[in-house]
Amino acid sequence: MHEYILICGVIKLVFKDGKHYYQWDQYNEDICALADELTFEPSIIIGIARGGCVPAVQLSHIIGRPFKAVTWQTRDGGVKEKYKVPEYALIVDDINDSGKTMTEFTNNIDHDKYATMTLFNKRSSEYTVDFYAKEAEDDKWIVFPWE
Repeated sequence: MHEYILICGVIKLVFKDGKHYYQWDQYNEDICALADELTFEPSIIIGIARGGCVPAVQLSHIIGRPFKAVTWQTRDGGVKEKYKVPEYALIVDDINDSGKTMTEFTNNIDHDKYATMTLFNKRSSEYTVDFYAKEAEDDKWIVFPWE
């Protein structure tokens, strides 16, 4: 097993076995930056369980909005919780990979007054999120610190 640590200013990227290990310090910087740069005034923050719950909860504390977890699985299990998304909801997930989760989840919303946010966005995704912290390489698997 090889471990590579690249230090770019205060950013530390850890790569092992072809995976990007996202670190807590970088996550904290990114979630605070997303909160500062948010140009959408959410009524509620919805975290897509499981990966979106950590950033959604922290964001709800930072900007003082209520939080709701909703399970919508496209890869691990297939559970799709029915939930009526209120207007001005901010829908948060950890990564916009293929776009399947956000596409399916937002296709079930009966209005267009919502926004989406992820920590990582892949250029090859079929879905375009409104806000994200970083672009991810299409061939890199990201391991989040809470995994």
